[in-house]
Amino acid sequence: TFRVVVQEARGSVAARVGSTQAAVCGRNTGGFTVTLLEGRAPARYSLNGGTLQDSPTFSNLAAGPYSLRVI
Repeated sequence: TFRVVVQEARGSVAARVGSTQAAVCGRNTGGFTVTLLEGRAPARYSLNGGTLQDSPTFSNLAAGPYSLRVI
């Protein structure tokens, strides 16, 4: 499940979750990549309120819901 939260710290931003890899039950093998649709690059990304990162790729994830922040 993906929920994208957009923070307009530097203007309008639009993003979508691009490629995904499903997690194997009981293992942290899932992941996804975010695609920036609108807004100025570079964007920064945060998963579940964690530290912002420059990379749009998140990996080693367990199955479950995640909240993505793009600024």
